[in-house]
Amino acid sequence: MGITELLNDEGAADCGLHIVREREVKAAYRERRELGLFSLFFTREFRDSLQSWTNKLLKEKGRPETTVYELDAYIGLEIAMSFNPVTEMKELWSQKPFMGQADFGSTMARNRFEAIRARFQVHSPGSADFAAIAVPIGAVSLDENTVRTKARSSAKTYMPSKPDKYGVRFYSVVGWKSLYTYSVWDNGSGNRIRATAAERYVDVFPALRTAMFRTLERDEIPTKRKDASALWVAMCGHLTKTHPDPNQHRLLVCDNFYTRHNFAKTVMEFTDGEMKMLGTVRIALQGKWVAKELEAAKARMDTAERESWELVAALDVPAGWEKLQEKHKRAQRKLPEHLQTPYVAPATIAANAGYTVFSDKMTVVFYTYDHAGSLPQRVLSDCSPEAVRLCRGLASLRRWTGEQMMHRKTFEVPAMIFAYNLFMNGVDRVDQLRSTNPIRRKEKYSL
Repeated sequence: MGITELLNDEGAADCGLHIVREREVKAAYRERRELGLFSLFFTREFRDSLQSWTNKLLKEKGRPETTVYELDAYIGLEIAMSFNPVTEMKELWSQKPFMGQADFGSTMARNRFEAIRARFQVHSPGSADFAAIAVPIGAVSLDENTVRTKARSSAKTYMPSKPDKYGVRFYSVVGWKSLYTYSVWDNGSGNRIRATAAERYVDVFPALRTAMFRTLERDEIPTKRKDASALWVAMCGHLTKTHPDPNQHRLLVCDNFYTRHNFAKTVMEFTDGEMKMLGTVRIALQGKWVAKELEAAKARMDTAERESWELVAALDVPAGWEKLQEKHKRAQRKLPEHLQTPYVAPATIAANAGYTVFSDKMTVVFYTYDHAGSLPQRVLSDCSPEAVRLCRGLASLRRWTGEQMMHRKTFEVPAMIFAYNLFMNGVDRVDQLRSTNPIRRKEKYSL
């Protein structure tokens, strides 16, 4: 169906379309045909701005300035290219049999089209760079980001759950709101050099070196230079070093692979208390001293009513407790078996840090270093007013329970759980965008 038939009342009814601003659309088409419809989307004021910005760059490069009609033709060709898929743009101007589109060559020469395209501007050339204005303020995510590759390399991994299954994995720090990937670094797969990942990072960004190693050398900091989490600390702290949050509070959201109390403690120390962690938890990665309490709380929540929750305190254990444990074991061997005792580390309840064990469809364990205070005891139930205060109040979270057909049931949950549900998917959204809008190499085989 052509545009003329579509704008008739009978044609619109036949195809089931409804023209919202019918009088304006028909008047524009009657006066200037297709160009009139085009002007409804690209107003004269906007096109004048595009022409002014583009001509400024064309003039700087010694190229002829574009006219209004030439700019209209250029935009029209860009639109036409969207539904003429070709391997290379020059094929649209090809003179070979069965190739090319005659309308492209008759509208504009390819060299002129490419000259305009290289300098076409949709914003003022004097505007601030995106890197300067899209700084992730507020919640940021740390996760692995995938770059698709077919290269034969030990750095390539396979992960079927990702949009690009085969690729090189990079650690990424991503702003949740802008999806601006602020920091990207390789995870070291296949890397056999002696320097640690954190040392390689601060070699590239030397402004972080002194602060980073001063933090890691503190007695109360459990993270060491060789640990993978030392690289994560450097990447997250780099954001705070370059662009401190105006409110001195930035939420770092992680999945259950990265969420660990030792990592959270180190990154908070490194950023002078600005970056607070929130994330789901793998109990096995939290250390033996808190695992018993978490397993017990999880067992209770497995049989509890949905919406129930408990707070479990995070523990600070002195760095080097492994050596103290070995010393204790050697001393115990000298005692009779009935007098021997297991080693218990001198742990203390961590300030402003703890776990929330939540009974959802399945029991989920959350961790945060952003409580309103320290837990007075190892475990608090949801009926305790102190537990509600420490988790910064309750928020409404909607869930399907299997009973509703249209409206989800509303639960009152700790504010940290609501925040995690809101901010948890920053890097995954970037992965999805990369997979949806790929940039492929022209070669058949990547080197």
